Amino acid sequence: MPISPIPWTLLSAAGAANPFTLTNSDVVTPWILACPSWRSITHLQIEAQGVWRQVRDTIGDCDPDGILGVSLPKEQLTIENCPPGALIGKLGGSSAALGPASGATPSPVPLLAECTAFAIGSFCIVALPKDCIGPLYVGFNGLTRPVHVDTLSITVKGAPSGV
Repeated sequence: MPISPIPWTLLSAAGAANPFTLTNSDVVTPWILACPSWRSITHLQIEAQGVWRQVRDTIGDCDPDGILGVSLPKEQLTIENCPPGALIGKLGGSSAALGPASGATPSPVPLLAECTAFAIGSFCIVALPKDCIGPLYVGFNGLTRPVHVDTLSITVKGAPSGV
């Protein structure tokens, strides 16, 4: 059976740039809106690059994959099995929400649950919950705010349903 490529589509919405960029900025919020919405998409492909650091108590420069070899107490990490400083995301919910919508997660998890943080790093593909229309928020794993972003560029593509 031949393998056919997935027709990834660059997602863009009125007033939202794709790629999303942030330059020379101090981020004080837990989440940053990266892609406001989409329709008829089953998966997202997210690519990121950039450099950022905590303003106070710096642990060093971070890139989307975080800093390996630096340990923070698990209570300080949004995602425990993800390096400090790594780019993380969540689907749906509010820009002010700090945690998942509920503490209970079924096992095994077939799709990413809305409002649950996940690792993005420099590249990821995530399956969307049924009828999910967004938004995609991004943040920094375990870094105290403010975070100074030298550069951040995030490209978001979607795989249409029926592929």
